[in-house]
Amino acid sequence: MKYKKVGFKTNNFIFYMNLPDWFLFERGDQGITFDKLLKDDIIPEIQAYKKMHLYMNQFSKEAIFLDVGAHIGLVSIPIAMEGYDVIAIEPIPDMLCGNIRLNIIEDFIKVIPNAAYDIEKATTIYAPINDDCTSLSCNLAQSGGPIRLVQTKTIILDRLLEKEDVQDRVRFIKIDVQGFEYNVLKGLKETLALPHERHVLIEWDLGFMQKTGIDPDEITSLFTSYGFQKEPWDAGDALFVKRTLK
Repeated sequence: MKYKKVGFKTNNFIFYMNLPDWFLFERGDQGITFDKLLKDDIIPEIQAYKKMHLYMNQFSKEAIFLDVGAHIGLVSIPIAMEGYDVIAIEPIPDMLCGNIRLNIIEDFIKVIPNAAYDIEKATTIYAPINDDCTSLSCNLAQSGGPIRLVQTKTIILDRLLEKEDVQDRVRFIKIDVQGFEYNVLKGLKETLALPHERHVLIEWDLGFMQKTGIDPDEITSLFTSYGFQKEPWDAGDALFVKRTLK
């Protein structure tokens, strides 16, 4: 079996990933199995990332992966290395762009250095120095350590996808924005209303929702109104799917 080696740099360590089995090992070839990754809380979401990769592979290479809250590219880069076009929304894109260059995958990933929202405005991102829990809310970004303030602008995804003329090609959307998923979705209504098959995976953190005043039923109702159904996924996230209309 032919493997693709993917490298990543984070604040704390450098690691590599062998696709397609997603076996990870540290620099120096010291093996790290999935069990160790999960047990040691190195990358607890790695199994979900692998599942997204497998889901995307059911689509033709014309499909686009939209990664809202792309972080360092753990989902975007492996999918791009399979030959899919990726649009990565990341308001603090330094490590993401560095990892894209590291893997020589610039031709397949378009990085948008903004925060997605339901209105356009200038805003502040609160970014803990020693944590990846960046947020539009200082309360949600608290990590017990220093926080960096990053000035950015919000964008409406419907307008971005319309400008890029790719609304009908986006097949999988991942949204992980620390409690502001509903605001992102309100800026995606036109895209969600289109009759194309589409998968949307969003972070489903009831604690974050409570702090931002969002009722989970509102999110479910929004998807239902556009023909999506909730399908099984791991705890902590929710998958909504619209199948192709016959």
